Amino acid sequence: MNSFINVYCKEKIIIDWFNKVKEDLDKVYNFNIHKNINSLKNELEIKHKLSIVIIDIENVSYSLFTKAYFNDYNHIKFIGVGYKKSAEKILDLFENNIISYMSVEDSGLGLVKAINSARKGKPFLFDDETNDFIIKTYLKSIILKNKKDSEISDEKHTNNNNSEIIKALTVKENKVSSLLSQGLSYKEIASLLGVTTFAINQNAKSIFKKLNVRSRSELSYRMLN
Repeated sequence: MNSFINVYCKEKIIIDWFNKVKEDLDKVYNFNIHKNINSLKNELEIKHKLSIVIIDIENVSYSLFTKAYFNDYNHIKFIGVGYKKSAEKILDLFENNIISYMSVEDSGLGLVKAINSARKGKPFLFDDETNDFIIKTYLKSIILKNKKDSEISDEKHTNNNNSEIIKALTVKENKVSSLLSQGLSYKEIASLLGVTTFAINQNAKSIFKKLNVRSRSELSYRMLN
């Protein structure tokens, strides 16, 4: 067992789905199953490293718990499990700290991908039909929030720094550099801007050369300091 995953499910259909998926994944993950929310809370309080939690969200109070009850625990990444939902309803779940969403129609492979995405702090949906829409919308909201927070925390310094960067880069490069500094992948940026991954790769090379940086971390430092 090389990975611990906490589980809190109450709905019978969801429990049945989990037990079926669990049979194939028991050799990979050590599932800690909790029968009540306090047991889960107590488990998470004593661990300060990243924790992955599979949570049943069919009862709306469960999703509210993730925001109101666990809001202080930044190290927790929730994977919601329930019935098929519209893209708009899934976005509501994301606002309650649900980083990924699984349907009871999804497979064990989907759960593995959801866990891996959650570890990276990225959203995941096994349903390809809504996945692109959700990721684009979710990433845009994160970008706007981070931009607003950055402006509030150090508006004058950021404006001066951005002014220098804007002068050095083209309009397109400024957009790409901002997204790169947020930690988005080339594929995610390409999707947001409606271009190819190759084009973003070329933009990144030009940005690094013009700003004399060698990595994303250096770029982020330049953008935020």
